Amino acid sequence: MRALKQVLLCAAVLLTVLSFLVTQANAQAMRGAQQQHHIGIHRSSGMSVAAAAPVAGPPNMVYNGGAVLPSSTTYAIWWGKSSDFPSDATDTLDDFLEHLDGSAFLHIADQYMLGGKANTRFGGNFYEVSPPPSNFFDAQGNDVIAAGVPNLLVDVGIKADPTAIYFVYTSNFPPDFPACGYHNDVPSSDGTLIHYAYVPNTTSIQSGCGIAELDPDFTPSILSGGSRSMTSITAHEFMETITDPNLDAWYTPGASGGNEIGDPCAYTFQTWIPLENSKWRIQQIWSNNSSGCVPGSGREARILGAFTNSGSLTTFDISAASYGALTESINGTGSFTGYYVDAFNSYHAFAGQKGGAVTLFDAPGSVNGTTALSINAKGAVTGSFLDANFVNHGYVRDIHGNFALFDSPGAGNVALGGTLAQSINDDGAVAGFYVDTATASHGFVRDPHGNFVIFDIPGLAPGLFIGANVLGINEDGAVIGNFLDASFVSHAFVRENDSTFTSFEAPGAVHGTFAFSINDNGAITGYFADAQFLNHGFVRDPHGLITTFDVPKAVYGTFAYGINSDGSVAGYYSDSSGFPRGFVRDRRGNFTKIDSPGKSYGTVLRSINDKGVVAGYHTEPIE
Repeated sequence: MRALKQVLLCAAVLLTVLSFLVTQANAQAMRGAQQQHHIGIHRSSGMSVAAAAPVAGPPNMVYNGGAVLPSSTTYAIWWGKSSDFPSDATDTLDDFLEHLDGSAFLHIADQYMLGGKANTRFGGNFYEVSPPPSNFFDAQGNDVIAAGVPNLLVDVGIKADPTAIYFVYTSNFPPDFPACGYHNDVPSSDGTLIHYAYVPNTTSIQSGCGIAELDPDFTPSILSGGSRSMTSITAHEFMETITDPNLDAWYTPGASGGNEIGDPCAYTFQTWIPLENSKWRIQQIWSNNSSGCVPGSGREARILGAFTNSGSLTTFDISAASYGALTESINGTGSFTGYYVDAFNSYHAFAGQKGGAVTLFDAPGSVNGTTALSINAKGAVTGSFLDANFVNHGYVRDIHGNFALFDSPGAGNVALGGTLAQSINDDGAVAGFYVDTATASHGFVRDPHGNFVIFDIPGLAPGLFIGANVLGINEDGAVIGNFLDASFVSHAFVRENDSTFTSFEAPGAVHGTFAFSINDNGAITGYFADAQFLNHGFVRDPHGLITTFDVPKAVYGTFAYGINSDGSVAGYYSDSSGFPRGFVRDRRGNFTKIDSPGKSYGTVLRSINDKGVVAGYHTEPIE
């Protein structure tokens, strides 16, 4: 997008709108609750699904008269100590930039080249060992990177070339940088226009800029998380730079917010994208020819909604779900809920019962998407929806289809701000968080009568990136969630119904602890990242004792999401292939692995009920 919009970090934190970016630069937004895209699915037997009403999608790109960059040379400038970057970062980005030329992915841009065809070559790596700026803005609010790029080229011995794209990779992630990457232009000392893209080291901010947790399906890779996310951001900024190098060519003006060709498809992964003999997890790109997001290659797999039935995995399809159906929650009777993503990257909710119909719905007033995240024993569903101004509002939908819409006191009426409902207990109490006009998040509990209790993290002043991100509630009214510190490290917390607040870390956690679910006995599950950024599961018992675990044969991490009253935990792990595999861990530590027979690209489990029935989603190849 040309203007840096307010977006959610880790499905929770609203970022500020920065005025200089509104007029000067395109930014790759951090991902959030309304930005989780997945690949498409097909129809399975045994389920009936109501038809979805057609919806209007994002507008096509508009040519605004500026120049494009059909032929380019890319350079990678590594700014900072090499040991501070992921060990595989240079080789990964080299490989990607070297093999872009001639790819189907690159040729998506041909339609924007004004009669030409896109081609590119990689010009090599350059190194600046001095420390990169510790902040993105100086005391006067100026962009430090933009100011430093001309001198940086001189320092590393590069003569400015107006047909080049200079990727500046810094070894740090400045704490005041409000995006994942951006591109801009700046004149050199001799007046030559320098086109550059800034991609900081995202290793420390995988919750906001990473792709593994966002899109665990269909992502086998031995690359580090930081290198994977930096590659996808590089792809985003490269495609936008060649189609809108001077910020006056291809974008959507007006109410659509100035999106460029990467923005409508940010964090949308439909398939691996091949470059020569390698395959990459990079986001799709907007195609005017298709009026949608495309990968530049055929779809290789699809995601199906999934739950277990008599111990075996049952999958279902939603015909309108071009990018997949994600089952998020299941109750004690086996009713489930979730959301799907249509061909225009819009979200719509669904609710169903095993063996019965799946009902599709949008909340009243929803214009830009409805998500469903939790269902209680009475069949009531909660989630959030985006109105015409991209403001979030909470809702509860009862089993008869009646809606109660609500906004938390203090919720800001700003784009992608507002109220985000996350969990509902059997009494009908809803827990979630809201984002105020200052872009800080605050926790709330809404009782069945519509009364709110608002709370913040004790000792933590809410602000940019900062605040309570509530994700779960149990029958006693205890809520759990996470919050970020100034270094973007996540910490877990539990707030009891008497307002007692406890924050906690899993043993061995270095790069974050993430709590996702609390049962009626007060046991909590989630996962944490160690010093090597490898994820492990944990269970915290009601007395605060934490047990960590890894699923046998988990190579690339263990992720725990749901816990039932018996203490059984559901989630997924990544095996040696890199694919996700579902698991259930009982309270004694025994594991059951859950996947579909035959060739599978993986299963992710998100929820487990007291009968041990689990729900999530399953990816399978398209034959």
